[in-house]
Amino acid sequence: MFQQGESQLHEWHKHQLANYFENIGYHVEIEAWIEMIKQRPDLLISNAKQAFAIEFQHSKISTALIKKRTVGYQKIGLTVIWIASEQLLAKQTVAVNWAKFGQCWGDDLVLFNWQQGKIWLKKWVWVNQLSQDKYLRNFQAICKQSFYADERLQSIVNRLYYQGRIIKNLPKEYHSPYLATKYLKMPSWLLNLDILLLLERKQSTIVELLNQLMPQYWLKTGAAELEFVQYVYLRHVLKVWLKRKIVRDQNGKFYLARPLVW
Repeated sequence: MFQQGESQLHEWHKHQLANYFENIGYHVEIEAWIEMIKQRPDLLISNAKQAFAIEFQHSKISTALIKKRTVGYQKIGLTVIWIASEQLLAKQTVAVNWAKFGQCWGDDLVLFNWQQGKIWLKKWVWVNQLSQDKYLRNFQAICKQSFYADERLQSIVNRLYYQGRIIKNLPKEYHSPYLATKYLKMPSWLLNLDILLLLERKQSTIVELLNQLMPQYWLKTGAAELEFVQYVYLRHVLKVWLKRKIVRDQNGKFYLARPLVW
């Protein structure tokens, strides 16, 4: 009974979306069969300039299936827009929602959701609401509790130990509540530390840094390419550090403005 109700609600929302797109000037086909990729999007919308596949999601779906369907549309050059209902987003964590439904839109990552008869666009927000002091207290708590229980953290601790460094002495200026991301399995400061250590070794372009970002830090993505998520994150990190004069940019190569002092 629940599944049937979910299906009926999905159908109702789908037709509401069809009316929405028709009202803003799109030609709309409901569940049009695309023979070349053997897929049937909820809606296929088009105007004189562009066409999109619309996938509306009201019930849970795996990241792998989102990826599979997205790749199918990409094979024929069709952009897909994933739209999640507000009810579905409320059932999942923010990190899961962004990993599944966050998608590339220009140079940004966005998430579309359907609420009260309108499509709402949420941009990837970087600001963590924690104050700097509370952020650092949380970091110190992690230092006390987690290092010897987590192999990933332990590897960083060991690497720094052989450099004569202690991770909890990482200077305050390198911590930032403004560099948090919803796509990471681990605290963002750990990834940022890795980026700093890479820049300490040598000047690097964004592409060179991207090639060094460890995949185990990141959640698997559905609608967006992981490489694009990493690029957007790294671009933002470097922008913040340039503003703080932590790094410098010389013809597209980034390097530390001063030595890391522990």
